[in-house]
Amino acid sequence: MRNKLIFILLILFSLVFIACDNNDDPNGEEQKELTAFEKVQEAKAKLEIGDVNNVIANIALPKLGEHEVEIVWESSNPQVLSNKGVINRPTDQDAVVNLVAKLSFGATTDTKLFIVTIKAIPQDVMGKLNEAKENFVLYPKETVHSDTIVLPRVADLHLIYLL
Repeated sequence: MRNKLIFILLILFSLVFIACDNNDDPNGEEQKELTAFEKVQEAKAKLEIGDVNNVIANIALPKLGEHEVEIVWESSNPQVLSNKGVINRPTDQDAVVNLVAKLSFGATTDTKLFIVTIKAIPQDVMGKLNEAKENFVLYPKETVHSDTIVLPRVADLHLIYLL
């Protein structure tokens, strides 16, 4: 009798495990693996690098996108904006740079173009002060995890001392 009970319980548990091991989504449709083309297209659609209209600081350029899609960057003017996102601000006028992200997964590749405007360094002291004031961020949003905050003495931009 005990052997029969154990056998019945084993069958029930195996049925439960089989029922739990399905790859269906909640709507009852089976989820399929994305193709390389679909992965690249989804990564391209989700790829963002922030505001590219008034750039005054280095840009963080990701090397991997959604679905582990590889991203290689190419700048049309590496003297102003390098392929790694490092900027060298011009002194005379704003510079417009084409920044191309080359996305690849397996044999599938695609590109996404970003038109980046690198702002020129202000020539007068008031321009530098205004730029520092407008772009000053004490701590980026949601990065303070303590009741104690240490205030900086120097703003990052143009080395302006805070009083």
